[in-house]
Amino acid sequence: GVLEPVSESVLEALGGAAAPLAFPDLDGINDIGRIILLAEAAAVYARYDLAGIGKDVRALLEEGRKVPAAAYRDARRRQKAKQAEFARVWEHAGLLLLPATAMTAPRLDDRAFSRPAATRLTRPFDVLGLPAISIPCGADASGLPLGLQLVAPAFQEARLLRAAAVLERALRF
Repeated sequence: GVLEPVSESVLEALGGAAAPLAFPDLDGINDIGRIILLAEAAAVYARYDLAGIGKDVRALLEEGRKVPAAAYRDARRRQKAKQAEFARVWEHAGLLLLPATAMTAPRLDDRAFSRPAATRLTRPFDVLGLPAISIPCGADASGLPLGLQLVAPAFQEARLLRAAAVLERALRF
């Protein structure tokens, strides 16, 4: 399914306007986040018995144990640089409205579902430490839901939640 752009009239009713924006590379942020997530998850779960955890998660934890300290340290350095780079976005925008995923929601029995692919557009904001929320905004031809992601500057959770509530009502989904 295709996410239709939010109309100019809806944005104006919310007190905003659409504007082109120079945007940092999200895939690069995802690469940084993967190293940090793997290493930190492996460190947290090192003291637990993993017998009840699925093979796929155990494989990721094992991969995390193999992340060299230098790679982790470099990823954290790059994370800080990306946070500084992304801080410039807020000089031109109060909130970002983006697709939550690059695909529609998968069916429960979908064996081809890929969590990394599904979270590719939301994970960067986790890595950057920015508040974000996904709200329903429509459905594809099969009736599967589509999500719209709103992202706010750091520590602007109240603004984010107010905007999400107003936008959800305006979209009437």
